[in-house]
Order: sequence, then structure tokens, then C-alpha cells
Amino acid sequence: MDKRRVGQIKERFDLVIHSDQEAGVEFWYARDLMSLLGYERWENFAKAIVRAIESCETSGIAVQDHFREVTKMITVGNGAQRAVKDYMLTRYACYLIAQNGDPKKEEIAFAQSYFAVQTRKQELIEERISLIERTEARGRLRESEKRLSQNIYERGVDDAGFGRIRSKGDQALFGGYTTQEMKERLVAEACNRIIPALTAEAEKIPAEESTVIATDWMNGRRTPDANQLLKGTITGLTLGSTAPRIFRALVEATAFGSKAIVDRFRNEGVQIDSVIGIGGIALKSPFVMQTLSDVLNMPIKVCKTDQACALGAAMFAATAAGVYNRVEDAQKAMSSGFAMEYTPNAANAKLYEEIYRKYLKVGEFTEKALFC
Repeated sequence: MDKRRVGQIKERFDLVIHSDQEAGVEFWYARDLMSLLGYERWENFAKAIVRAIESCETSGIAVQDHFREVTKMITVGNGAQRAVKDYMLTRYACYLIAQNGDPKKEEIAFAQSYFAVQTRKQELIEERISLIERTEARGRLRESEKRLSQNIYERGVDDAGFGRIRSKGDQALFGGYTTQEMKERLVAEACNRIIPALTAEAEKIPAEESTVIATDWMNGRRTPDANQLLKGTITGLTLGSTAPRIFRALVEATAFGSKAIVDRFRNEGVQIDSVIGIGGIALKSPFVMQTLSDVLNMPIKVCKTDQACALGAAMFAATAAGVYNRVEDAQKAMSSGFAMEYTPNAANAKLYEEIYRKYLKVGEFTEKALFC
């Protein structure tokens, strides 16, 4: 897509932005967005909205904060007014809808980037405001502690006594936790936020800029040629290689490892046309699953339940117990369905073919030259 075309599409998206001045929130109407994303029928677009709502629920985010159902009046053929269903959508809701569209359509591909950038822009504003508020709060706290310590020392309390008073105050402030316990909780919280933060930055990096190549052998190589003695490697690092770029390389390496498995099946005559993802990563990381879909160049459906293995075992058990005559019948009756479907981005899939060849070369060198 050339620069002029990008500018034209962006202008069309900008024209349908609405703003709630009282709440300070930008939003889009679904029916305005429908035509911009290349949908002609509301029935088809409504399916994409439903999938996006399910993604929002799966992520543990309140749906009503991002998808608000409203009634809109439209003019029909004879000039009369008719009430139709519509949605007010936040930029995050629009992003989810775009993610559930076909990236081969240039409108969808643009929207995925457009709403990702818009979402990040709002996050940066909120982060800046939060930083200012925290800085001001720390200043007030510092002045308060200065006055408190001065009063305590004037009454003859030594450093040890001040430390005990401070510790008791921290416990009251932190809901019963000591200063050390609170530090440990904050460290754990920071660790929990690292992966989401890296993911948000890594998915902004275009596939054509994936210059860091890694092998996914941190715990040895898995199938199809398992070798637990091998170690992971990474190459292509420069002084400009940031943490998100390295993280993206590790995600791509994991996807390349899966492609090696799929290729082996195909070489042995087993046809694979699509993949079903199960478990936590499949449900919680659209970035990882979209990367995998692009690398495999196949659609991926994500099972709605996070206990897919247990559910599968229950299907076989129900069949063995005679509740169902065939496993296929048990599947139809007991399946939880799919939470989301990812389709490969054709441009990225082509780029990953070349990167995969480099991955194989790095893997061969790692195995035969480094750990032979």
C-alpha cells in the first residue's frame, strides 16, 4: 500500500471519529466502521463484532466499557425512518474487530495498525498523566515525612525508634504488610507486567524488520528431531536491538519450531490444512497466535475452554460409557466451540518463508558447529 493510499484511508477513518466531551472519550459507531472495513452486509459485520466481544470477555476485560449497544435511526427507500441496532465502540473495541477480520483486505490490514496506534497514543497520554500525579504525590509524602521526622527527633527518639515507628506506619499504610513484604509484592507485580508490555511493543515491529534470529531450544530441541542437549541461540544483535525486538525473535522462533513439526508431517504424507490452538497462550496472546498463523500460513482456531485436554478426555469417557455411540457425536454435543480464529497475513507469510530459511541455517550451525 503506497503512502498516498494510506493517507486516503486514514482520512476516511478520521472522519467518523466521535467524541464524548463530558467523558473525554473518543468512539466510533459500528455501522460507520462497517463500510470502512469492506463489509457490505450488517449480518456479516455483526459476526465480527460478536467474535471481538468474545475476545474481550476471554481477556477478562469488561465488555460494557468498550461495546455499548445503541439504537440508530436510518432512512429507508421510501424516505421513512427505521430503528436499527448499532454499537458505540472504543478504539480498543475497534482494534479487536479489526483483528478478527481478514488481513488480506487492505482496509482490515490498515485498521489493525490504525487502531493499535490510536490505542497506544491514548495509553501514552494516560501514562504521562499518571507519572505527573505520582511525582506530585511523592513530593507531598516527602514533605510530610520531613515534618514528621523533625517532630520525632525533637522529642528525643533515636534512629532505631524512628525505624520502628516507620515500620508500623508502613504496615498501616500497606494493609498489614511490612515494608519488605510490600517490596516483594511490587517486584512480583512488575514481573507480571513485563510480558504484556513487551508484547505491546513487539507487535508494533513490522515482520520485514525481524532481523534478530533465535532458536527455540532453551530446554533442548523438541520434536520432530528431539535433542535435549542442544541450547538456544540468538544472532543478529546490534547496539540497537531492543528488548521488544529480542522478544519478537523468541516468539517467531517458537512459531518456526511449530512449522518444523508441521513440515515433517507433510513430508510424511499427512495433510494439515488448519490448526486448533488450546491453553493459556492461545487464549491470552493474540500477538503470538497471529505470528504463528503467519509463519504456518494457515488459519488457527482457538478453543474457547482453557481445559481442552480435560474436555477431550471427557468426550472419550462419555463414548466409552455408552452415553454417545461415536466420539464424533460426543464432540458435537460437548464441544465448547472457538473463541477466535486467526487468518494468515499474506504479506507476512511470504516474509516469514525467507526468515524461516535463515532460522534453519542458524539451527544447523547451532547443532553441528556449537554443540556437536
